[in-house]
Amino acid sequence: MKKSESYSACKRTGIFFVCLFSLLLFASNAFADLYSFNLIYANEELNGGAMDNYATVTVDRTAEDQATITFKSLNDYRLQNRLGVQVNAFVFGVSNLTDGEFVNQKNFSNFGDFNVSFNKIGKTTEPFSFVLTKKSAEVWSSAVDVLEINDWGYLAVAHIVPQQGDSGYAAGDGSVVPLPGAVWLLGSGLVGLAAFRRRRAA
Repeated sequence: MKKSESYSACKRTGIFFVCLFSLLLFASNAFADLYSFNLIYANEELNGGAMDNYATVTVDRTAEDQATITFKSLNDYRLQNRLGVQVNAFVFGVSNLTDGEFVNQKNFSNFGDFNVSFNKIGKTTEPFSFVLTKKSAEVWSSAVDVLEINDWGYLAVAHIVPQQGDSGYAAGDGSVVPLPGAVWLLGSGLVGLAAFRRRRAA
């Protein structure tokens, strides 16, 4: 076999295994169901009410009845003191709290009541996370289903501290839903395998 032919064969084999690895990663994360949105609406105390990307909230549904919620501040902002979400469940548990204190339902300035909220969170740029477990017969059909809009039209809220100026609250309504990473893994793997088969057929 010529050197160029040997190289081509090795290259095709490498492509095949990369595609296969992508599919295996997808299979291992088949239940991974992610949903993210930003907190963009501010009350008057925070930047005079100007819209900005203050923080991101990620919902990771790890089981039909369980999800990890993670808040992460963006740009030069920090989380501090209080945050909350509106959970789509009547009976649920909260565990694995990163920091702070779970205090049930609370009202947040200009953004209404949230049925899960936390106090005493230290000023931080690090992610803040906790686990929700649904304790009723129904299950969450997807990550998008874990949270619901409250009476004021918001899914989540957090107290935000800017580098300069007064702190205040920012909330999000979850209007942007990015494509889960597992779908990209599946797509890239299938496309790669299809291309590999076409080359072999040729």
